[in-house]
Amino acid sequence: DEAPRALLALQRLGLGLAILTGDRPEVVDGVLKDLERRGVGDVASVDVRATCKPADKLDYVRHAQRAGRVVLFVGDGINDAPALAASDVGAAMGAGGTAMAVDAADVAIMTDDLERLPDAVALGRNATRLIKQNVFLAVAIKLAVVVAAFYGEVPLYVAVLADLLSLLLVVGNGARPLFCAP
Repeated sequence: DEAPRALLALQRLGLGLAILTGDRPEVVDGVLKDLERRGVGDVASVDVRATCKPADKLDYVRHAQRAGRVVLFVGDGINDAPALAASDVGAAMGAGGTAMAVDAADVAIMTDDLERLPDAVALGRNATRLIKQNVFLAVAIKLAVVVAAFYGEVPLYVAVLADLLSLLLVVGNGARPLFCAP
């Protein structure tokens, strides 16, 4: 039941979706029809590949990367391990996944609840945004102090206070997720 909601949430986050499975095409067609019946996003835009072997999944990941796409690959089995390891971000569904899949992945989601995937993507995006903001804040403040010092306008105590201010701003900005919803 959570798969349709998870796919819709991933589409809303702007991710292109592909289903690479070792199952027969009839099984995949049944899943897609069920998703359409439930009104899940744009099922027609999902790239579906059935009867995939591990090498097929790996080839798909490498082809997508050569095309300039960042690949998040989600899997839980031994057959997924090569693609998990090769992807930009490999996410193993850990509760029912094999140890090999978890070892090959960058992230282990320790539940089989697919609705955790959109949460993980949003968390990663938020962390990346905060890192960029913090780097900008720290560099901008330090650069301003260096330029002012070059012209002899900054006494030592002001430079120290500016450094402390940039530290407090970066720490405060980094701590925002603890107190505010993204």
